[in-house]
Amino acid sequence: MYSNSKPVFAAVIAAGGSGSRFASGTPNVAAKSKQFLELRGRPLYWWSVLAMSKHPLMLRIVLVAPSAFLDDVSQEAKGLSSKYNLSQSLEFVVGGQSRQESVFKALQHLDGEGEKPDFVLIHDAARPFLDFETIDRVINHAIKYDACTVGVAVSDTIKRVDGDKVLETIPRDQLVAVQTPQGARFRDLLAAHLEARRSGVNTTDDAALLEWFGKDVRVVAGPACNLKLTQPLDLILAQALGDFLLKDPL
Repeated sequence: MYSNSKPVFAAVIAAGGSGSRFASGTPNVAAKSKQFLELRGRPLYWWSVLAMSKHPLMLRIVLVAPSAFLDDVSQEAKGLSSKYNLSQSLEFVVGGQSRQESVFKALQHLDGEGEKPDFVLIHDAARPFLDFETIDRVINHAIKYDACTVGVAVSDTIKRVDGDKVLETIPRDQLVAVQTPQGARFRDLLAAHLEARRSGVNTTDDAALLEWFGKDVRVVAGPACNLKLTQPLDLILAQALGDFLLKDPL
């Protein structure tokens, strides 16, 4: 599966957002972003940290959090890291004004401190159902192709519209819904972020940034259950799914 010289991987868990869409529809949660709510007795972000920690090539895990929560989250996560005996270095970075800026700050941190990774995986903290098999596929695709993203086939018919007028129906056999994690060579992703900052380019995810930078990005088939919590209803679905998909190792 891997060469004799094993590549070094780092994971960036992006938990720096405000969760405004989630909080706007949920009473009494505006003071706490969605990724810090609990799911099956653990902070939402912790399930992603725990999943990444299980892969033998994962050396470092960086958790990006809003400045208002960083102290509390670091204390909480350090306690959980000790409880679950994480072997990786768990590090913390203050997020930026956008997801792209938050990831860039994490990449700068990885570049400036500790052993630099060969590859990096970027994952949304609001996707708690990440499994080992998906991580392993992303890692293997990143090694083989340099850049990749998780994607799932689109099951709904997609139409392009102008207001309420349908302009066209887009064939769905060539469409995928993109998820995370997204993997890439560390130096390539850092260079893409640096060039984007110089050019004033903003994208919604790192795969799009790499595409803009001229890199080929491959798609890794992902599970349909890789749910991202963006609306209050998603938390209810996550609680139900968690009974089947999330296993406490203790």
